[in-house]
Amino acid sequence: EFLKGKYDNIGAKLGFLVCYDIPGIAYQNAGLSLDLLLQEDYKVHQEYYSFEKGNNMPNTPFFFRRTRNLYSYCRANNKLLIQCKNPRPGDVIFYGKYHISLIIEVHKDGTYNEIETAPWTIFAVEYKNKIWKPMNVGRIL
Repeated sequence: EFLKGKYDNIGAKLGFLVCYDIPGIAYQNAGLSLDLLLQEDYKVHQEYYSFEKGNNMPNTPFFFRRTRNLYSYCRANNKLLIQCKNPRPGDVIFYGKYHISLIIEVHKDGTYNEIETAPWTIFAVEYKNKIWKPMNVGRIL
């Protein structure tokens, strides 16, 4: 459990992937830094972010690897689609405010492929042909 990031995010501190890293890496490879996006957005929409007694600000460790901050960004910028009916590749699925995955493909039959990492997966895992049920997504682009 300690290496999986459950306790004080030790896994992330040791360099293991956390769920946020999957879309972070994908968007970085596409030329968009989610880190910079959050940093700039925080200057404009601080009221959307949870300060957590000063422990959740751009100058604190792991600010840019916290799902709740990407959720706040999406909410503040009208990029949060509540109970989205039509997912697109690149959408980030929010499983609450603390876990996300990335949609990498949507099929004509209504199924989709997603990639995630989590304490229960340890490594990045791709799930294929999942049946879409309306969920909250962040549509960054």
